[in-house]
Amino acid sequence: MSSANYAKAARIANTRLGMDSPAAEGCKDEGASGAPQVSKPSSMDHQMSQLMPEGMRKIGLEMHQSASDFAAQAAKASKTGNADAALASLSRVTQQCTACHAAYKERSKNKLSNSSIW
Repeated sequence: MSSANYAKAARIANTRLGMDSPAAEGCKDEGASGAPQVSKPSSMDHQMSQLMPEGMRKIGLEMHQSASDFAAQAAKASKTGNADAALASLSRVTQQCTACHAAYKERSKNKLSNSSIW
């Protein structure tokens, strides 16, 4: 973003952080569609989500949704040259990161803790 390479920022955000990224798989609500679930091989991100507290999953989902919005805004900025909306979207992504890291801190080796959960 700082070098005004908005198309590259959009591509990276979409593929690494957005709702279509592999990392978002673990935050998606599998039962939301009501459709029968077909057994399929799990990715590491999906397996990790099985251990994730619900609050963390929700914040993660919001972060991935915000990243997809940022990717769309950065793609628009690559065409218009106006990055204001993209920067506002990027701010929402980092707000979700900060919220999760503030709520879920590693207190001891291999144990996530949240005072309201643990």
